[in-house]
Amino acid sequence: MLRRELRLREREAFRRVYEQGRSWGHPLVILYTLPQPPPTKRFGFAVGKSVGQAVARNRVRRRLREIIRALETRIRPGVEMVFTARPAAKDASFRELSAAVEDLLRRARALRVDEGDTAPYTWPAGGRPSRRGCTHLRDTPASAEGPTPAGPRIEKRPLCRRASPDPLKY
Repeated sequence: MLRRELRLREREAFRRVYEQGRSWGHPLVILYTLPQPPPTKRFGFAVGKSVGQAVARNRVRRRLREIIRALETRIRPGVEMVFTARPAAKDASFRELSAAVEDLLRRARALRVDEGDTAPYTWPAGGRPSRRGCTHLRDTPASAEGPTPAGPRIEKRPLCRRASPDPLKY
């Protein structure tokens, strides 16, 4: 089990990592990272219903936690990370999942080079800004009545639930 101070649990913290962080993908797992002040090092795990029923989701979550618990001393300080499992993670062995997580951490440059390496985490070149929590707006026709004398009526509509004034109607 991960120590309490290493866990990312608050909904707001997950949202912040998704919206402001960068991501790296693998067929089994997606890694989202966000640099923080150096002593901070926290990890969150998201396993959605697309992975399977509760037993399968919990198994994947436990495996991810154990992998990070074993790697925690090798991960640079000053980072918040969220690991999001993909549906293929359900059928992957522990060894395959572990290799996927290590590959993502290596690509994100989050692993220390050696014991003397105390540099805090910074984003490497590569990765991409996260597209989760999109707050972009799109232009859509305001009504089916057609254009007005001043031209077509256009209104801004959110592309995602978080930008919507009423997320339940999205």
